[in-house]
Amino acid sequence: MYWLVRKRTEPLFLFLHIPKCAGTTLVKSFARLGSKRHVTLPYSAQSKHEAIGQIHAELGERGSSTDRLVAISGHAVFCGLHEISLRPAHYITVLRHPQSRYISHYQYLVDCAGNENHSIYHNAKSLVMRSGKPLTLEQFAEQGLARNMMTRHLAATSWDGDFTMRKNTQCDREELLDLAIAGLRAMDLIGLVEEFPEDLNRICSLVRVPVARIANRSVTRVDPAQITPRVKKLIADNNRLDMQLYEVAVQLRSERLSKAAAA
Repeated sequence: MYWLVRKRTEPLFLFLHIPKCAGTTLVKSFARLGSKRHVTLPYSAQSKHEAIGQIHAELGERGSSTDRLVAISGHAVFCGLHEISLRPAHYITVLRHPQSRYISHYQYLVDCAGNENHSIYHNAKSLVMRSGKPLTLEQFAEQGLARNMMTRHLAATSWDGDFTMRKNTQCDREELLDLAIAGLRAMDLIGLVEEFPEDLNRICSLVRVPVARIANRSVTRVDPAQITPRVKKLIADNNRLDMQLYEVAVQLRSERLSKAAAA
C-alpha cells in the first residue's frame, strides 16, 4: 500500500524540447529512467489529445502504464498533457539566444541534407539545397526560413485547439507571442543554453537522473565570415518574436531562482 501511495504522489515531469536548444542531452538523460518510465513523443503529434493517445499506445506496447511513467519529453509536449495522470506535474523547457539558435538550426539542416540516412533528409534537402549546393547562411536568412521557432513551439504548447501545426500556427504575430509567453509561464523550470551546465544539472537533479554527456556531432560549421552585420540584422528581423520571448525567459528564470533561494 505504501508503494502505491508513494508512486501516486511522485511528480510527473514534462519536457518541451525546442529544436537546437540542448534538448537532445536532456532527452538522453531522461531515457536513463528506462523505457517503461520515460516516453519521447514523436513530432507528428499535433494536439494534446493526439499526444495522449500516442502515449497510451506507446506504454501499452512496452507493458507499462501512466502509473509507472516518470517523464515525457519531445517537441510535442502540450500544456494539459499531465491530465493523463492524477499526480503533481512539472513542466520544463530550455531556450537559447535566438541568434545562436538560428545559426545552429541552419547548420543542422545542412548536415541533414547531406545525409541520406537521416530521418529528415528529404525535408532538410528541400529547405537548404539549391542546384546541388546548400544555401549560405545569408541566403537562408533572406528566405526567412526557420524563423521564430521558440515562439512557435511555445505558442503551440499553450494553444487550446485540437489541431496545431508548430511550424504554421495560425494567428497574427502579436497573438503568437502572447500565446508563447503564456506557454512559457506555464513552465515550472526554465533553462537557458547559455547557463549550462548549471541548468542542465538542476533539471536532471529534479528528475533524479544522471546527466548524459552528448558530444556535438554536427559536421557543418558556419564560417565566422558569413556572420556579417547584414546577416545579424536578417536573423534579428526573422526572430523578432523570439528575441522578445528570450528576454521574458531570462527574467522569469532569474525571478524563480531568487524565489527558490529565499525559500
